[in-house]
Formats: sequence, C-alpha cells, structure tokens
Amino acid sequence: VADAKHEGLLVIGFAAETENVIANARAKLSSKRLDAIVANDVTQAGVGFDTATNEVTIISRDRKAPIHVPLMAKTNVADVILDEVVRLRARVKPTASLQPVMQRPRKA
Repeated sequence: VADAKHEGLLVIGFAAETENVIANARAKLSSKRLDAIVANDVTQAGVGFDTATNEVTIISRDRKAPIHVPLMAKTNVADVILDEVVRLRARVKPTASLQPVMQRPRKA
C-alpha cells in the first residue's frame, strides 16, 4: 500500500509482535513507509487474538514518543486508534479527488 501512497493518503500498519515490540514496530514504520503503526505484544495475557481486550502501542512518524494504550476493551482501543488517525488526518491536505466526497451533505 505504501508503494501506491500519494498526497492525502494515510497508511497505518498493525504489528503483532512477540519480542522487541517497540524496536520491531519502529523498524516496520520506517521500512514500510507508514504514517503510524499499532503494535501489540501477543505473548501477554488478554492481548491480541481471541480476546475481548487488547493493549497496544501507537507509534506515529510525527510524534517523538509512542502512545501506550493500557489493557482495555478492544472497542476502547479502537477509539484511541481512531483518535490518532483523526489527528493525523487533520495534518494531511486532501487531494482534489477526495474533496467532492468530503463535501457531500451528510445523511441524517
């Protein structure tokens, strides 16, 4: 996806790690040319697949420090991830091809 990246497109990656979570996530952020990556240590109890909870670290290219999201319901983790995507999106100027979609009236 990052190879097809163009102005106005955000690319967010996800990494299920078993060791060196932050270092591996930072390496993927750089090598895959991502805007942000959401990483979790799937060796921890209550984290990852087949659980109702998760604990993640969000690393964004434009932030100095990662955002640690403690163990909580996956729906709450999703809200934190979306908050970061909205913040990143506000920094990206939409391309002409996206503007007509964004200007459509919202359905009630």
